[in-house]
Amino acid sequence: MNLAETLRTRKGDWTGNRHLASLNGAFENAMTFIGAASAKRRALEAEGKLSVKGVSEAVREFADSEMTGELRRIRGRIGEVQAAIAERRAKPAMPKIDKTDAAAAVLRSEARAFLRAAGVAGHAKALLGDTADPLMLAAVMEAPEALSGVTGQMREQAITRHLEAHHAADLREIAAAEAGLAVLRAAVTAAEADIRESTGSVAA
Repeated sequence: MNLAETLRTRKGDWTGNRHLASLNGAFENAMTFIGAASAKRRALEAEGKLSVKGVSEAVREFADSEMTGELRRIRGRIGEVQAAIAERRAKPAMPKIDKTDAAAAVLRSEARAFLRAAGVAGHAKALLGDTADPLMLAAVMEAPEALSGVTGQMREQAITRHLEAHHAADLREIAAAEAGLAVLRAAVTAAEADIRESTGSVAA
């Protein structure tokens, strides 16, 4: 299996991914560019009309005209999508805490009092068990450790469990998007490497 076949196999279907769907065209362009510069060089060398330097210059002109700008644009899009993914990953949907809701604030305070008296086993059941209540996590997230008695490690475990239980689809989409960007980046890198090898210059 050559590089192009490997990249297509790894790519999969991006249609339903909000981060990748708009990058299908960019991927196809990058794939078209892989080997294009070296193929141009071979064709010019076969004609025998140009010197070695002339062939390199002609290939460079071809690359600048047909590929370099698009590869630069794709790199920019990769950066934009990567930033959007990072922002989405950094702001997961956690239990909402409405500071203006006095009744809910009282419930969270009572939840912290319950947790203080529950001990480690009680914390695990309330925050990590099958019947874990988002109210408990909200109560822990709202206040310092001393007010609930829940350790930082237990808090992080509870956040992870909440995300896995309530936002598994989002996490899968983010992981798929990151994998897809890696494939697109590899295609761009391969095209740029071919240009460098065929012209002796660096694709910008």
